[in-house]
Amino acid sequence: MPTVMIAEYLDRDESHDLGKRLQAEGMKPLIKRHGLPRFFGVGVNYKVFVDRMDSEKARQVFERFQTDCTKKRDEAKLLLSTQCPQCKSTLVMNIEKTSLLQKIRFFGVTVWQCKECGSEWYT
Repeated sequence: MPTVMIAEYLDRDESHDLGKRLQAEGMKPLIKRHGLPRFFGVGVNYKVFVDRMDSEKARQVFERFQTDCTKKRDEAKLLLSTQCPQCKSTLVMNIEKTSLLQKIRFFGVTVWQCKECGSEWYT
């Protein structure tokens, strides 16, 4: 059975979610682990393959999947800018005054701090 790759660089949960969606549409996806783990031990990359005959239908399912993932990430980012992930407090603030080392370390991201518990995170 010749296969076609329809997605790559997915994490474990994303690849299994896409696999379930493809199975619901009557396809038999093949999920393979590949490459080295991502930096900082975040996870392993996965690829999703389908039968060549199902490739067009699978690409449509993948496009809907991508749209849903983008929405989820945007919602999570919005939540992280309004609520502390540690204590769930809504008393959060954007840290603007940081040292030069932190400015270099966190270049391109926004650093947040909770006024309740003092934890820091970034988006």
